Parts: sequence; C-alpha cells; structure tokens
Amino acid sequence: MPTPITAIIIGGGIAGPAAAIALQEIGISCIIYELRPAPETIGGAIGLSPNAVRVLDHWGLYESMTRTMYSYEKIDMFSIATGKLLGSLPFGGKERFAYDSMRCKRSDLQRLLLDKALEAGAVVRYGKRLVGVKEGENSVTALFEDGDEALGDILLGCDGIHSNVRTKYVDPSRSATYTGISSAYGFVPVSKITAPIHFNEPGMNSSRQGSLLTTYCDVGKKTIFIAAVMEVKDPAGEDGWLTRGRVQEVARNDLLKRFESPSIPCIADMMRGIEELYFYPVYTLSNGGQWFNGRAILIGDAAHAVSIQIITRT
Repeated sequence: MPTPITAIIIGGGIAGPAAAIALQEIGISCIIYELRPAPETIGGAIGLSPNAVRVLDHWGLYESMTRTMYSYEKIDMFSIATGKLLGSLPFGGKERFAYDSMRCKRSDLQRLLLDKALEAGAVVRYGKRLVGVKEGENSVTALFEDGDEALGDILLGCDGIHSNVRTKYVDPSRSATYTGISSAYGFVPVSKITAPIHFNEPGMNSSRQGSLLTTYCDVGKKTIFIAAVMEVKDPAGEDGWLTRGRVQEVARNDLLKRFESPSIPCIADMMRGIEELYFYPVYTLSNGGQWFNGRAILIGDAAHAVSIQIITRT
C-alpha cells in the first residue's frame, strides 16, 4: 500500500485553497498555513473566465456560484466623451464555451474555495508566518515565526507576489518591484445611483486620462464595482489599503476629474456613492526566475505575477 502524501500549502487566498481542493481530490492530504489571523476581506471584484468556471463546476461549486455571482458574455467599451458604445470584447458565452464568464467579490470566491477545501478534508491554520524552509532527504519542513514547524512531502508557495516561499527559499534573488501605479477601486450600491446606468455587460469606459471599469458583481445587480489605475508614489503597504480622510477625498476628486462626463452622468453618481475607496498597489516580477527548488514549488502570483501595462495621462 503506497505511503500517503502530505502537502504543505503556504497561503490561504485563492491559489492555496484551489490547490488543496485539486490535491485532496487525488488523495494528497493538505494543510494550509495562512499568515493572517482569519480569511482576508480586502480585494476587489474578480472576473472568472469560462475555463475557470468549468473547473469550479467540476468541483461542484457551479450551483452556488449561479445563486450569487454576476454572469456576462462580453465587455462593452464606451467613450467617456460621447457616451457611445465603441465596441465589444467577447468574454464568454454558453453557446461557444459552455459557460459564461462570472464576477464576484474576491472575498466571496475565497470563502467558497476555503469551504470546499475544508469539505474535501484539508486543514487550515491561521496566524502562521513562514520564516524558512528546510529540506531533508525525503521530506520538507516549513518553519514559522511562532516557533512551530510543519513536516510534509511537498510544499506549495501560494502566498502571492510577496511570497515568503520564493524570497526565503525558492529564488531569494527575485523580489517584487512596485510599478508606480495602484488600482483605485470601490463598491457602490445601485440604490445610490440616480442617473440611468449605461451598461448591462461590464463596461470599460475610456478617456484621454485612462479607463474606468464599471461592472455589477452580484447576481441581483444590486452592487457595482468600479476600478481605475492611478499614479501613486508611495504604495503604503504591500497588499492594499483603505484610504482615509484627506487621501480619500483627493483620490475621489482625481477620479471625478478624469472620468466625470455629462455624456455618462451615472459615473459621477458612482464616484460619489462609493462607500469606501481602496488602493491596490501593482507589483511585477522580472521575467524568468526559478519556480521550484527541491520539494518546494511556486503557484500563481508567487511565480509569475500578471504583467499589467496601462497608460495613464494626467
């Protein structure tokens, strides 16, 4: 009888629980270690393309998703100056892909994946900051700040672009670089918008000062997510932060200056109706690099953060 395999997963965001579900499915026991004391709630509205929805359906999550998530087939592009539809970008469609694309709050997707991982038999331990990795002949050990150690057969670094698994073991020479831009985003209840809403599918609203994403993020279309990039010299934290006081006012006014238009009056309503405005700093990793070392491997942004090239004009 083969010896059971145990996987140590560092990171309880999106990639970590997803990896745990897939590994538990093939008989590999998983323990997820997350540095935060509880599941994080920060994050915008994440878009799931049809291939991602297909995987989640395979895991039995599709029915739950259809009860809460917003489905769409395309992204419509609008001119801020004229309000006219410039074109559409196909992004799903059941006829072609068997699934639509879907959008929801990142925290809702994380909770869905965590619950499924636990149901599949995975264990999650919070408040565990990785400080080192040690390999033996037939095992790997994760070392934590509180003095605890975890012994396993393999270790997965699912801990994002600022990955401790990468910087402390797999590829210490490869660090994240701040791009100088951050995503400014927030959620606004539809009930706060008085002007007609110009989109049904997600809208990318373009002007000479950049582009503004406007999209529903729930099945009942009661909440709109908006996001745009801004030049921010000081990222003020690695994982994003809630703007306060004067910073909130300045950021909101900047977005209004760039995107307010009489051609699409609901945008001003959205800007003023945002209950809380967040910044998410955009970091990149250099090309190449090492994605594994011995029994440890990097997954997701820890290995290959998405390259984002956005032109902003002020």
